[in-house]
Amino acid sequence: MIRYRPFELHTHTVHSDGDFTPAALVQAAHDFGCAGIALTDHNTDAGMQEIYEAARDSLLPVIPGIEWTTYYGHMLVIGCQRYVDWRFAKPDTIDDYIADVVASDGVVGIAHPFSMGGVLYTGGFWEFQVQNWERVSYVEVWSKGENDTRVENERALAWWTGMLNQGHRLALTAGRDWHRPDEKPRLCALTYLGLLDGEITPDMVKDALRRGRTFVTFGPTVAVEVRQDGRCFGLGDTLQAGHTQMTVSVDETARKSCWQQWEIRPEAVRLTANGTMVREEPYTGQPICFAFEAEEGWMRIELLGSHQGGQGNRELLAMTSPIYVHSCS
Repeated sequence: MIRYRPFELHTHTVHSDGDFTPAALVQAAHDFGCAGIALTDHNTDAGMQEIYEAARDSLLPVIPGIEWTTYYGHMLVIGCQRYVDWRFAKPDTIDDYIADVVASDGVVGIAHPFSMGGVLYTGGFWEFQVQNWERVSYVEVWSKGENDTRVENERALAWWTGMLNQGHRLALTAGRDWHRPDEKPRLCALTYLGLLDGEITPDMVKDALRRGRTFVTFGPTVAVEVRQDGRCFGLGDTLQAGHTQMTVSVDETARKSCWQQWEIRPEAVRLTANGTMVREEPYTGQPICFAFEAEEGWMRIELLGSHQGGQGNRELLAMTSPIYVHSCS
């Protein structure tokens, strides 16, 4: 059985440019309601042994990773079985390096593709010229906190949507890009991964990312079940074009102690297909059912609402990775 569990997949410690000790990061992730984290220090895995030891007593799984930090973009490499040298990757040779990571059982994700950086921070903007996108598993569509990188995240969402419209299969994630304790509480999204029941392992996390079993949320969780011709499908799956029934359930209790201070209120559930809204229904606390003719391409669910008592301007509260649709013709 697949169960979705909350992860933070983009973190840093004192072993690169973070202020967290590995033990402090584990504690902060535990307090934020994470079921596991990936440690992705910049260009090093030096903190892995220390964080494994720190996480042992808390039983918080830690997945090995590195954030490749270059002048041409930042790339998250998760669960690679050996170190792949990033230093000589150039925009027109990145495919060779990605192939090496994948051959070493690693998962590749694009970090904050439109981060503008600053005087002392370069390369956050994605400029690598990927030719084979089949080897890239996901895009970090939401980065940092809700108000920290709004314009950059809007550009990332539009770019990811365009990539899906071009036929690429890319899951989405949220990355807090967590470097240090917050001076004051801030609203940050988490990535939920669809994992098999049982002890969480790096292989389970990598499988979820590869298969596109992910959704991101600032608070409430979403569950999506699609039925077609007596068969059941979920996030990342592929179904045939034609009559489709979808049920969307929203859970306002998951991790509520971590986000209730922002007064998050779901207001509507939207079905988007191939970049266009298909249906939108008001959220009443009950599961929402859509019946429609699925067309070739992709579709995702978006949860809209308000937070901090805001009125009028609805925000995206949660969003799923795609379900894909194949036409027989």
